[in-house]
This record gives sequence, C-alpha cells and structure tokens, in this order.
Amino acid sequence: MEARGLSGIQPGAAIKTVMGVPSAETWLSLTPGEEVTAFVQAARDDSAVLYLKGAWVNVRHEGILQEGASVRLAVTGQQQDGSWLLKLLSSPAEKGETVIPGKDLAGVLRSWEMEPTPINLSLAREITRQGLPLTAPALNLLSRAVSNLQIDHGRFPALVWLWARGLPLSGTAVELVARLLATPLAANEHESWKDFSGRLQAREWPPALAEKVSQLENLLEQVTLRQGEVREVAAAKLATLAETWGLNYDSRLGAVLADENPVQGEQSQALKEVIRDSLKPLLMGLEELLGQEGETGLAHTARHLAERVVLLQLMNTAEQQTGEPGMVLQGLVRLEDQEAPFYLKLKNRKRKARPGGRQDTCQVLVYLATPRLGQVMGRLVLAEGLLTCEITVEHSPAGRLFNSLLPGLRAKLQDLPWRINLLPCRVKNPGAIHAAGSREFGFALPREGLDVLV
Repeated sequence: MEARGLSGIQPGAAIKTVMGVPSAETWLSLTPGEEVTAFVQAARDDSAVLYLKGAWVNVRHEGILQEGASVRLAVTGQQQDGSWLLKLLSSPAEKGETVIPGKDLAGVLRSWEMEPTPINLSLAREITRQGLPLTAPALNLLSRAVSNLQIDHGRFPALVWLWARGLPLSGTAVELVARLLATPLAANEHESWKDFSGRLQAREWPPALAEKVSQLENLLEQVTLRQGEVREVAAAKLATLAETWGLNYDSRLGAVLADENPVQGEQSQALKEVIRDSLKPLLMGLEELLGQEGETGLAHTARHLAERVVLLQLMNTAEQQTGEPGMVLQGLVRLEDQEAPFYLKLKNRKRKARPGGRQDTCQVLVYLATPRLGQVMGRLVLAEGLLTCEITVEHSPAGRLFNSLLPGLRAKLQDLPWRINLLPCRVKNPGAIHAAGSREFGFALPREGLDVLV
C-alpha cells in the first residue's frame, strides 16, 4: 500500500474553468494575478470539480489534479468566453491554510451522500490538517475503523497518521501512537535514557535483573557517539544502529522460531542472542522483572522507552511504503558536557540524469537539537561523483561556528573517491527547520505532536 500524499501534483501546469458552474449560488469572482486555494471534490483524466471561493467549479486539466487534494492556484487571466485560466502552484498544506471552511465541510460530505456527523466532520478536518487527500472512500474507511475499534476523538490524529502511511489500523497501534503523541519527543529526550539507566545502576538487584541492567548500559553505549571518538569505532556504531535498537528484532525472532528442525540447544542459544543484543527485547524484559519486584514506576519507564523503539519501527515501516524506500535511525551524541538525540535518514532516490550520468542519488539527512546549538539539519547528497554537504541551523552563532569548521571537514574528506562540495552554513528560523524535518522524515503532525522530528 502506498503512502497517501500529494506528490502527483505538477506545479506550473495549467487549468481552465468551464462555463456553467454547478450548484453555485454566486458568480465566481476572480482577479488576474490573484492566488487562491481550492479543494478537488472529484477528478477524472481531463476534468474535475473544485470547491473554489465558496463555489463548485467545473475545470479542464491535463491529468494533474488528484481527487481529495487541496491545491493552491494562481489566476493567470480570463478568456473571451468568460472562462478563467489558472496555474497550479502547490499544496496549501505547506502554508498551513484551510481550504474548506467549517460551515462548508458539511456540504462536501453531503455531496458524497455522507452524513455530516460529528465523527465524519472531525475525521475530515484531521485528514486535511495533516495535508492529506480527502476522499469519500478514505472517510468511509476511517469512519468504519472508528466504529469497529471504538476510537475516541482524541485518538483521531493517531488513526489518520497510521492510515496515511499504509500501516495496520488496529486498536493496539492507535493506542501506541496516541500515547506517543501525548508524550512528545524533545531535545532532552536523552535524559529519559540517562535517568533510567542511572536509577537502575544505583540499586542492588537480584542476579537476573542485575544482568539486564548491565546489558542496558552496554547497549546504550553502542548507540552513543562521543566527541573525539575514534572514527572506526563511531562508524561501527552507526553501522549497527538498527540491530542495537532492535528494529529487526521481530524478524530475527521469527526466523529463529520458524526453524522446524533445530539442532538441540542451538535454538535456545539463538533466542538468547536475539534478546541480549538489542534494546527492544531488553526493555520488555526489564519491564517484566521490575514489575515482579514491585517497581511499578521503573517498569512504566521501561515500557515507555520500548514504545519509543516501536515508534522507530513504525517510521521505518512507513518508509517502505513509499516509492523510494529508505531507513530512519536514531542515536545519541555526546558533545563536551551535552548529550542529545540525533536522527538519520538514509535514502536512495531515482532521478532523471543527463546522458551518461547515473540515475541513483544517495542521500543522508541528519537532525539534532541541543540547548546551545538549537536545531541542526545536515544533508549529504552523492550524485554523479559529487558529494555535496549542506548544514542548516537556527542561530547565527551556530552558523559561524560550523562555517569555521568547514576547512577541517574538507581536509578530512579529501581521501574520499568523490569530488567534494561544501556549501556555506545556512541560517533559518526554527519554524522553517522544523517544517523541513517534518517534510523529510515523512511526518505531517503539528509541533505539539511528535516533536524534534516533526
């Protein structure tokens, strides 16, 4: 199942209105040069019905409009027959605009022969708020899911988030994402791990629990990059991030259990290795053992941190639903006396290349936020033998710091087999960096939702 986005729109393409506006009680009033927003109520190969400035408008297009999409248009002129020429600009979701006023949303639902119930209206608003196409089939599907799973209004964002990424709509999944939305990630997310590990190490535990506490300390060290760390050590940590977090734990466990004729003792040993080598099963085991010790608070923290790993798994599952599958990873970085989470996105992108050029583009995105540096977004792109590096920050002092380090970075990269292009550090406002992180990491949630990434 593919992710439901607006990637099919082609900015700059032309659209022409058709005389005879259906169901419009007022004449369409447009001005050349004006920019307007519209909702695509229905779309075929060369025709569509738009909700535009309070009126339903028939238009002709060249297969560029997607049913249920919200689009932004520029009015380029009016022809002698009274029809208007429009140019497709972008999705208004990028500007945070609302295309369908609340008083008109009920009319849209009725045009689909759907009742404008509170549930349907709330779901429709949530779909458009997340910048997704609003269609009758989608609304029907989500409405049935609400009824079958008995989902309350507060969990609609989680339901739509899962549906938009082609992930299973189950009560468990909705509840998990809803809890994660209620406890947002932050720049000090690492404090949860440090505090949890420190509190466990400060206590005396039974042997089984003490062994898991020691394993937790070792595994957290494997996902932490330290300033001045030997390059080969850091590279090894990065190469094993997915395994250390346990992103492949379920598939590894399934492979071990699928062996119908295991050699005596080998399956048991393989299971121990799967559980010992990654954070997800370790945290689940800690939750159980701490609960048995009556440490409900610590057990709850273990469960919360395990759910963070499940979120990372969901993000990667969603990535596999796209036309250009990638991988999203998380780690911790230690800079002097500061420690913060960082996020990586690895992606191979297919693109058109000039004759003789390569079509694959390798891209690495890095995101982190620290109290001193603020938000930092780094991008590495390798295409046709050229490695381009660009860093974006939210504070001018951070920008000057990174620019001062570029000569040293260039020297360290000179042995690579590619040409190097280091761009000057850019300074953007926090909202712009936040929006870029949201767009690149595939989220469409508000700042008060899953933060840092989205």
